[in-house]
Amino acid sequence: MWFEIIPSFAIITVALAVPGVVKYFGHQLIFGNANIRDKTNRWERYMYQRDERLTGDPYKANVSKISKKVFVYFIMLLCKYI
Repeated sequence: MWFEIIPSFAIITVALAVPGVVKYFGHQLIFGNANIRDKTNRWERYMYQRDERLTGDPYKANVSKISKKVFVYFIMLLCKYI
């Protein structure tokens, strides 16, 4: 029957979820912050250094009210066409 797929589906779902959960809690435990910024390209390195210089914490972005409004406008515009 159709319900015979449930155990194997649950095993696969858990197996795919484990790396993300382990990464989240591992970074929370080791670094004190769950977000680890990817610094593989030049732009991300610049933004990491900028945030560290402006706020003292590279994981706390300095976002002005104007850029928040632009972001909200962009999301509203994007949702309109979806």
